[in-house]
Amino acid sequence: MRSSTDIQMALISLGADCAVGVVGKTCIGVPTRLIYSLKSRIDKSFIKRFK
Repeated sequence: MRSSTDIQMALISLGADCAVGVVGKTCIGVPTRLIYSLKSRIDKSFIKRFK
């Protein structure tokens, strides 16, 4: 089973409705709103683990 640290991820806002998502060795340009939605979902699931 893989742990959450096995795959490196980054969500980077570039401003002006542009962002970059990096998962492992894959880099994807996406709208900022999508990145913020994904980040919010990740943060909420992380916080749930420690309640």
